[in-house]
Amino acid sequence: MDIKQIRQRIMCEAYDLADRGDHEGYNAVKVMCSDVLELIGKQWVGLTDDEVSEIIDREIGFNSCWGPEEAFVRAVEAKLKEKNT
Repeated sequence: MDIKQIRQRIMCEAYDLADRGDHEGYNAVKVMCSDVLELIGKQWVGLTDDEVSEIIDREIGFNSCWGPEEAFVRAVEAKLKEKNT
C-alpha cells in the first residue's frame, strides 16, 4: 500500500464521519491523517563524514575518522537505520 492509498483510506473514514454529522470525528481523523502521512513519509538520513568526525572528536576526545572509531559510529548508525526504517 502506498502513501496515496493510505491517505485515501483514512480520508474515506473522515468523509463517512462528516456524512453522519460527526464533525469533531471528521476533524480528528483529518488531523490523524496528516500525522500518519508525516510519520510514514519520513526517510532515513544518515550521518555525513563531518558529523561522524565531530562525534568522534567530541565523545572520544580526538579527531580520527579512519580507525575503529569510525567503524563503531557507522555500526551504531546502521543499527538505528535498521530499527527505524
